[in-house]
Amino acid sequence: MKRLNFYFFLAVAALFVQNARAQSNNSGVFRENTWRASVGPTFGILANPPHQFKYGIGAEGHLEYYPNNYTGITFSTGYTTLPLSKKANPGITKLGFVPVTVGYKGFVSTNFYLSVDAGASFVTSGNKQTKFVYVPSIGYNNPDIGIDVSFRYQHFDYTQSYINYVSLAGIHVTYSFQLGSGGF
Repeated sequence: MKRLNFYFFLAVAALFVQNARAQSNNSGVFRENTWRASVGPTFGILANPPHQFKYGIGAEGHLEYYPNNYTGITFSTGYTTLPLSKKANPGITKLGFVPVTVGYKGFVSTNFYLSVDAGASFVTSGNKQTKFVYVPSIGYNNPDIGIDVSFRYQHFDYTQSYINYVSLAGIHVTYSFQLGSGGF
């Protein structure tokens, strides 16, 4: 079911991007053939709260390539931690994830976008595992002032006891800057 939701979101995002492109008059190039980097914090609350976790906090870095004004290819990594709200497991005070993802960012207007990232998540504490992660989001990007704000849902596959996955719903705010045009 979770994979079906991921593919449904991806299909809807592609349809919105195609519609936005068809409605555009292509006036003004602002992203085409550019590389950008961004870095910033992530905050979230558990969407499927296992009782020992309440929130997540972390930081991420992104490398983005825009082949045209409407689409971007993203490469991301970071660290997300979920502090324990009560001592469920002696000796473990938090659950940490290092997601490494590749994604697609499609602009539905000049500054608003839908995106989806998918990849591997490395669990750094407790039951160390490498699992699937996906991150659909909707956001606002203003390359002129370097701000990118997105509302996102992070889904980490994780298997321990009765927990099959951990999901965060939250906000990601980054400072974005251009690396170069047409390459590094």
